[in-house]
Amino acid sequence: MYEMYPRVDEMKCDKSKLSNILTGQSQIMSDNRKLLKADSNGPQLGFVLPDLTESRWRYNGTATMHDQEANTWLMESKEDLGYGEIVSTYTMYVGKDEAPLQLYMHGVDLYMNSHFDVWIVDIDQWKPGPIDEDNWRVPDFCHQGEFEELQRHQLDSSLVMEVAKQLPNPHFGDKLYDAFVHRHGRRHVTRNEYEQRTQRFYENKQMIEEHNSRADKSHTLALNKFADWHRDEFLATVLPNYGKPRPSLPLEGKQMVMHKPKVPEHMLPSTVDWRGTGADSPVKDQASCGSCWAFGTIGPVETAYYRATGKQLLLSEQDLMDCGWYLNNKACFGGYQDLGLQWLMTRGKIATEEAYPYQGVDNFCSAKGRKHIKFSGDFVQTDGSEYALKEALFTKGPMTVSVDAGPDSFVFYSSGIYNNSACKSDYKDLSHAVLVSGYGTTDVGQDYWLVKNTWSALWGDKGYIRIARNPQDCGIATQPMYVELKLE
Repeated sequence: MYEMYPRVDEMKCDKSKLSNILTGQSQIMSDNRKLLKADSNGPQLGFVLPDLTESRWRYNGTATMHDQEANTWLMESKEDLGYGEIVSTYTMYVGKDEAPLQLYMHGVDLYMNSHFDVWIVDIDQWKPGPIDEDNWRVPDFCHQGEFEELQRHQLDSSLVMEVAKQLPNPHFGDKLYDAFVHRHGRRHVTRNEYEQRTQRFYENKQMIEEHNSRADKSHTLALNKFADWHRDEFLATVLPNYGKPRPSLPLEGKQMVMHKPKVPEHMLPSTVDWRGTGADSPVKDQASCGSCWAFGTIGPVETAYYRATGKQLLLSEQDLMDCGWYLNNKACFGGYQDLGLQWLMTRGKIATEEAYPYQGVDNFCSAKGRKHIKFSGDFVQTDGSEYALKEALFTKGPMTVSVDAGPDSFVFYSSGIYNNSACKSDYKDLSHAVLVSGYGTTDVGQDYWLVKNTWSALWGDKGYIRIARNPQDCGIATQPMYVELKLE
């Protein structure tokens, strides 16, 4: 473990050639749209919004953003990483009054050409016209003396470089794996660890290539952030419930009731897809923590809040993890969403995500004084039939379910309809909590469930997986649940 304590001895004003800084920025945005630009008169203030008149942007219809109808523009950019191609997708939302609302980036950050991730730029206030130069005025203390020219040797001795010198070198010579290491920010303490993870990386790469070469495949696989993880490490960290006996199914009682379908099966739509609506929260990331049960508990509560108010509100998984040590729920060491919901309905309140943000570690309960929503209610379970689940999805929205996420083919899912006989459906085999956000049928007649995972939007199909409804559903229809809330 390394602990670094930065110390500020003095404040200093540096100057550098801005054109050198801009050289490394993404060229996807036109030169006059960057945060800053340099010309013969020195650094000048520029723009921060993408130029939608460029040919790479195309109109993509309308969508709802910030509770209003917006026009959307879409751009895709491809990058060859050596071990596979990554596609970055950018969506710009513009209100009907032509005010910018949001730039959604699923890929490389447009502004600083940073790492592949999900980047969201919300524009809360917008005022067209001349820029107030006072907002960019150089601080007064910088006029007390001459600026110091920022030379290369000064960059090398910066705090960032000093920290980097204290940490192990992450690169040991395998070009392909080093590209993966760079993309995912890996560090290796010893050469032995590096060699072991390199071997695991190539084992998974070979498995993925062999699967994708099959003519009869219904889904494709791809390398992701788990590519160099050992299987035991993955199960212990991400799926701590795997292979362990599950608690008995809860009895119908005060907080848990059975769903009673009201819409006849023949009247259900052929497709339900809650993605992009207020009922379906953004894809989240449990990180290196076995907390899927907490996300599976909070998800249907967020959906119920939307049903009750018409507004989306993100709620705190960390509050549940820190304060809800109930029966078999053990924060990062695993738990079960039915027990989480039972505790939550009894407690009658949960903090907002903004007030109690997710940390992905075990902590003491510190909910006192944080902003909460208060409620009473029940959690409702369907009877295990496909019809009941489809009807509940149509009438109630996304629901929490459990799946068998143990097969490697699930871990590295990328696209298509996941249909694997090794994926089990028995209650005792379910190891991972997810949210089912819809259902549908492909052009060739394959029925599927649309499922949102908690392994970030970089996993699978932007965080989602389509799982065959029959004959294999990985346990989705076994114990689906939603929540009915009465807000106080």
